[in-house]
Parts: sequence; structure tokens; C-alpha cells
Amino acid sequence: SLNLERGVGPVLLNVGMLIDLKGQQELVPAMVDVVAAMPGATLLLVGEGGNRPLLERTITELGLGGHVRLLGHRQDVAALLQLADGLVSASRSEGFGMAVLEAMAARKAVVAVHTPAFDEFATDGRSAVFVERQDRALLAKAIVETFGDPVRVAALGDAARADAERFRADRTASLLLDDPTLLFVN
Repeated sequence: SLNLERGVGPVLLNVGMLIDLKGQQELVPAMVDVVAAMPGATLLLVGEGGNRPLLERTITELGLGGHVRLLGHRQDVAALLQLADGLVSASRSEGFGMAVLEAMAARKAVVAVHTPAFDEFATDGRSAVFVERQDRALLAKAIVETFGDPVRVAALGDAARADAERFRADRTASLLLDDPTLLFVN
């Protein structure tokens, strides 16, 4: 049990290896600004990796122990998604962005540092909110503006779900069965 007090502030989820590429070392300090604006905000970091000691130190040094939790490797990410108000991704680069797509499919608002991979399935301002570069202030501002507005969170989640529907396995399989040449499109 995570013992989260619901309704106090947004619960944000980040899923990924704890490595430089995934950007948690920028996301955690951004939480200082998020918590200043939304004192009940909580960030759940799911994953393991070489940056865990750095993140533990950063959380302690910035006094974020009550707001940022390192959950380690988890098998219950789908349940955590249901618990969360949305997903935040600070990755510098993604091959595809499965965590973002899964959050969208779960009808969750997403704030993410933009990578070209996300353009395949998300639209900035409609089904996700993109930050153009990995920058603490920009990321915090996007998180506060998005998750501080429940109507916007709901609208993003609805649009995200609609966009993610295109990637359902049964739909993709049906398209490929109807036109196998789609496998060979550049």
C-alpha cells in the first residue's frame, strides 16, 4: 500500500529505467516548483537503474521525501496508472514511448518532454502536453498548468484514449491482414 492521501494534490507517475536518458534527474528537481504551487503533489518513480543513488540524494537534499517516492521495479504498473492522475515523462529520447502510450490508453493526462517518437500517437495540446526541451522550469510549469486544471486533465485523458485506440493489437492485426504491404512502408 502506498498510503496516498487522495484529493490533496495530483499523483504523478513516471515509469522508466533510472538512467540519464530517461530524465528523472531533471524531473525530481522540477518537483520543488510543482510542490510550491501544489503542496499535495506526489511523484511516483517506477523503475531501477544506475541513477537511483543520485535520485535518492536529490530527493533528500531538496526536502522532497514526502512528495517523491522511488518505488523500484513493479509488476503492478497498470494499477499504479489507475491510481495516478497522469504520467510525466522527461526522457530525452524514445524509440517508441510505450509508457506514454499505455498512460494514454488508460485515459490519463500526459506531460512529456517532446521526442519525435511521440508524434506517432500523440498531439501536443490535444492528447498530451509537450515541453520542447528538458528544462526544470518549463517542465514544472507544464505540470502545474496541466494538473492544476481538472477539466483540462479530463479532456486530455479523453483525447489520449481516443488517439491510443489506433494502436490496439486487434485493430493493428486487422489492418495488417487486410493489407500486408503495410509492413514494408518506409
